[in-house]
Amino acid sequence: PLSRAPTEADDHPTPSAAQAEARIKDAAQRDAHAREQLRQEMVRLVVSGDDAEALAARLDQAYIESMKAGDTNPRAYAEMRDERGTTLLMLAAWHGREATAAWLLERQGDIDADDKLERRVYRVNPNARDQKGWTPCAIAAFHGHKGVLKLLIDAGADFHAPNAYKLAPIDLTTDEDVRAMLEE
Repeated sequence: PLSRAPTEADDHPTPSAAQAEARIKDAAQRDAHAREQLRQEMVRLVVSGDDAEALAARLDQAYIESMKAGDTNPRAYAEMRDERGTTLLMLAAWHGREATAAWLLERQGDIDADDKLERRVYRVNPNARDQKGWTPCAIAAFHGHKGVLKLLIDAGADFHAPNAYKLAPIDLTTDEDVRAMLEE
């Protein structure tokens, strides 16, 4: 249910990317292009390694930029999705990125309830679903990532939620330790 891993080619603009940049005619198109580039960068940060600090720095930068500009629609936020509808937290669950999952879930707990921009940038939904109904718990269970699964359960994620095929996380795992965690 998740996207491919980035390659070296992703770091170099393709002719079509260069052509897309050349077709930008106004500020709205430039902003949309910048948002798409940033979305791809955020996905790469999670997929390519467990670098929670880099992700945190990028989200902090987005928060500060939006605050200074008085913009309530930040360019980057923790609930960003890849081209298949997979959130950053789901990607962390898929790739076993414990530090990233921990940071996303812990940072959410520090949000000032009165700060709409902060909620927009840092809020994550541990029960978010992708296009096939997979949740972060289902993804972590399927891939046997016990550490991420424990973080999700501790954060209150619903570990009984079935996907579009009516399969719950316990139905998706072949790992006995994961099964034991889900049966507790």
